[in-house]
Amino acid sequence: IAHRMQTPLDFAAVTAMVVTASAIGAGCGIRPKQKDDWQAIPNLWGACVGRPSAVLKSPSMKEPMGMLTRLQTEASEVHKEELKDYDFDVKVNDSQQKELEKDIAKATKAKDQTMLESLRQDYMKTEELQKPTGRLFKTNETSVQSQTVLQNQNPRGILTFRDELTGLLTRWDKQEHAEERAYFLEGWNGD
Repeated sequence: IAHRMQTPLDFAAVTAMVVTASAIGAGCGIRPKQKDDWQAIPNLWGACVGRPSAVLKSPSMKEPMGMLTRLQTEASEVHKEELKDYDFDVKVNDSQQKELEKDIAKATKAKDQTMLESLRQDYMKTEELQKPTGRLFKTNETSVQSQTVLQNQNPRGILTFRDELTGLLTRWDKQEHAEERAYFLEGWNGD
């Protein structure tokens, strides 16, 4: 990339390292102490600094970012299949609930306590289905509210990408965005 575009090697290399670390995310941890359960989740931050337009920083970063685009496409396909499975499970669950309600009504009408107790056990075993959320690999959103939602939906982590670092740092320097600045500073590690 750097040779073809005649740009500093750093831009593509830093981007590739951060993208790779982001894809691994919280799937990897380090336990620095041999006889302790303390675990650190590495989190790689990266920044490419160069004069605007002159050094082709953004185009140099675009190609390594393509790996996340490919992973996102694959994850979207998997998510579509998970949603189909979920829809089927919802239909089965709804059907089972209707049958259970009919059986409860019959047992109640017949005053069959043994049957009601059996139906209670069946009812207690039913689980509420959780709608699957697809993995998101990258976002440009930096607000605390959006980050919180995205991080909850992506427990392995998500890459927050900002092409213009100056704009982000200037935003964080303002008093009304102190909460956002603190949020990112506290989130320096991967867990």
